[in-house]
Amino acid sequence: MAHVRATAAALRPAAVGPLSVRLALHTQVWETPRLADHCRGARVGDAPCGKSGGLPGVQARGGPRYLGPPRIRDAPMRNLALLLLACAFAPVRAEPPVPAPTEGPIEQVLAHPLFQVPYMCSEHAAGELPYPGDDLGQDCMVTGLDEDASPGFFRLYRTDGLSNEDWYGWNQPVHSPCDCEVVQLHVNPQTNLPGQPHQSRASGVVLKAADGTMFALAHLQGFLVEEGARVKAGERIGFVGNNGYARAPHVHIGAWRGKQALQLRWDQRAMTAH
Repeated sequence: MAHVRATAAALRPAAVGPLSVRLALHTQVWETPRLADHCRGARVGDAPCGKSGGLPGVQARGGPRYLGPPRIRDAPMRNLALLLLACAFAPVRAEPPVPAPTEGPIEQVLAHPLFQVPYMCSEHAAGELPYPGDDLGQDCMVTGLDEDASPGFFRLYRTDGLSNEDWYGWNQPVHSPCDCEVVQLHVNPQTNLPGQPHQSRASGVVLKAADGTMFALAHLQGFLVEEGARVKAGERIGFVGNNGYARAPHVHIGAWRGKQALQLRWDQRAMTAH
């Protein structure tokens, strides 16, 4: 049984391909940041400045070390040097994605349920976050029912929700939405406290079906798959976590084909009756 409720998370791949997927969680982007942002707070000699971003799981290749701000006294030359640096370190932008159509039916894709327990999903409005993976995506949270409690109704957490363990979804198995190949995987070892999102890359996995349909899932932990593996719909791929820009344990999922966002529909025949 699936329910619908608003939560908060987003994952947006703006380009599709084994070496060009850009993933973001709300304001945090999986790509090479601009020099000013990437080196903010860096000290002279720090290695992180210039490190490759973008594709999760791909290591930086010979990223330059931060040597401090340029010391050029002449203003025109200094401005020219800064312009050249900005051009050299600016990320390569993919072509703008195709937004969901404003007229006619939205193309849909059938997905195996993420959980074998009751859960509910909020849905991103068309154009709310206009990137494949975010556009028309969903944020799904497991619900629970304490039949001895009064009043008795489905809840997201058992008591006050201040710890991850208090949430019914925490560490629940996550199942593959499709017969797919694992084309990308990124692990964020940092775990958030509920209500305290972190400006870092969320753990995530990108799956590719035989027809080219892509699925992106974020905020997982304890992955049971690796890049290059093939999974069946319903197969366990990891567990619910709380990392990246997430305020509570949940899973974000989005689907697209080419540059076109797809509206997810859950295969109710594959759902577990409760």
